[in-house]
Amino acid sequence: MTEKQRNKLLAEMTDEVGLLVLQDNYYQTQALSVAGRGSAALLDGEARQIRWLERAGRLNRALEFLPGDEEIAERKAASEGLTSPERAVLLAYSKMWLYDELVASDVPEDTLVAGLLVDYFPVPLRQRYGEAMHRHPLRREILATHLTNLLVNRIGATFVHRMMEETDARPADIVRACLIARDVFGLTALWQDIDALDNRVPDAEQARMFAPSASCWSGPASGLSATCAAAAAPMPASRGSRRRPNGLPLSCPQCCRSPTLRRWRNAREP
Repeated sequence: MTEKQRNKLLAEMTDEVGLLVLQDNYYQTQALSVAGRGSAALLDGEARQIRWLERAGRLNRALEFLPGDEEIAERKAASEGLTSPERAVLLAYSKMWLYDELVASDVPEDTLVAGLLVDYFPVPLRQRYGEAMHRHPLRREILATHLTNLLVNRIGATFVHRMMEETDARPADIVRACLIARDVFGLTALWQDIDALDNRVPDAEQARMFAPSASCWSGPASGLSATCAAAAAPMPASRGSRRRPNGLPLSCPQCCRSPTLRRWRNAREP
């Protein structure tokens, strides 16, 4: 490609790149808005994640003006939660942590996420250089960034950490489980339908519409999220075993019917 051709292509993509940036900003703002509706109920999980990030040396609570344990206890007693700016800080740190986990894992090499790399780029690049993208030197980092934004913007800052607490699953396997559950329940189409209601229904009503889809991800450890996380974990050593080492079943009935999970499992079979 000559410099002139490159400049023409960049100019051709300018509007779409701008829209993609605004779209990411929209979903981050939406995540904060939806979480803010249940601020008090989220406080325990957010406080645990703050302490966990702090112990891991990834967060300086005082530097970021996040509340200390005493203030968190006072807010809990008053049925109050984090403020939007505080939650925005936690969202950012959650994304940085999850990005590092994904880059260090084998998720970017997984067939489950192969199609997401091309989706990250503007249409003209996909059409002309789709094959070359898979040889991009920053392919792993691009996929990790895309996956992190895709998941955290939709399911919130604390979800992956909470699933780690409830299932002992690795972040990489939780991310796989999230992608499987999203496809099993057709959540992408549902989310897009709810997004399309902007300025057509009250904001509070629109935010409440996300709750049923969230339950597909965030049930208790005995529910779908934990079971999908177990299904996405590495296969047990014994081929005859139908349960994971943590005692969770190999998969849930919904996932057994998922073409996405079947294709992924077939690709990973030795």
